[in-house]
Amino acid sequence: NGERTRLSDKGIDFNLGYDSQVEHNFRGGTRSVTRYTDQWTAGVTFDFDKLWGWHGASFKWLMTQRDGRNTGNDAYIGSNQSVQDLYGRGQTLHLTVFAFEKKWRDGAVEWRIGRLPVGRDVAGFSCNFQNLTFCGSQPGNIVGDYWVNWPTSQWATVLKVKTSDTTYVEAGAYQVNPKYIDNEYARANGWKPDFPSGTTGALIPVEFGWTPKLHGLPGIYKLGAWHSSSPGDDLFSDQAGQPLAVSGGTPLQHASRHGAY
Repeated sequence: NGERTRLSDKGIDFNLGYDSQVEHNFRGGTRSVTRYTDQWTAGVTFDFDKLWGWHGASFKWLMTQRDGRNTGNDAYIGSNQSVQDLYGRGQTLHLTVFAFEKKWRDGAVEWRIGRLPVGRDVAGFSCNFQNLTFCGSQPGNIVGDYWVNWPTSQWATVLKVKTSDTTYVEAGAYQVNPKYIDNEYARANGWKPDFPSGTTGALIPVEFGWTPKLHGLPGIYKLGAWHSSSPGDDLFSDQAGQPLAVSGGTPLQHASRHGAY
């Protein structure tokens, strides 16, 4: 009866979404299987401009619930990345966004603070395919032990400045805590806006973006780099400086990690 429209006009927008993926493995791996996985999203956005006249301010709260199984795991396909992007992070309820946002100069400056997934703001990429190789923020797909993508979030702050009609620069600081990506912890606490102990450092990404129109077609070009103060294992060398694949020794641990895209 138009109640959602009336609430929206007053500054309260509700969101409810459902996505599902059914996939069959015909050949490869260890067996032929069919697997289903899904994701429910539910949230609300409060527009403080409409509610209280606070221009450019809002608050968003979004929860995510995942269920189902994954073809890649159950058929032992051995792919480098998940073949169903809706699968992962414990298949449970997650607090995905719980954040305040403020905009200035008609949106030219944006600031967010709260619980955020890194890939929502930094190194964002469209998700038109199920395979994670072509879906979502790629750094998080590759180094997901400290770069945490949707649906998991951590405490963070992000600042984005549009330097022209087609360029922008942004930087952020994200808490790194292994508990956020621990499936057992997530099944019991993933829905809470808590601040668990065990923080190991911070992830600090910086991104420059260019969004031109070439021959009438929109384009998105991004150049970024990051520094993580959270320590991690070397993927190549052991503590004696020898290749891990040859020595089978203990990985060399770095005090921090870096990357670029």
